[in-house]
Amino acid sequence: MPQEQIHGIHLAGGRWIKTKTGDQRRLLDDHLHDVPEAVYGLLEYVGEKTFHPLTVILERDGRYPRAEVLLSQLERAREALRRGRAKQQMKGASEAA
Repeated sequence: MPQEQIHGIHLAGGRWIKTKTGDQRRLLDDHLHDVPEAVYGLLEYVGEKTFHPLTVILERDGRYPRAEVLLSQLERAREALRRGRAKQQMKGASEAA
């Protein structure tokens, strides 16, 4: 996907479920679970590859954690995006040198 087409990122947890045939699994985006660690890594990667502002939404539709936990997850998302932007700036600085 061209990076200029990415404007919003939706973060949510889910759970693995079996398909109807039972021989495969797929991830159901149910918004009831914490965001998996790998998703924060993907957010960092997108932050490194995009140059424009992004809207990042942490979505929960139930099984809400305590406010402190939710705020911690929001900070993890912010930090992942900051790390990606920092990598982008370091790469740009090294290319300019």
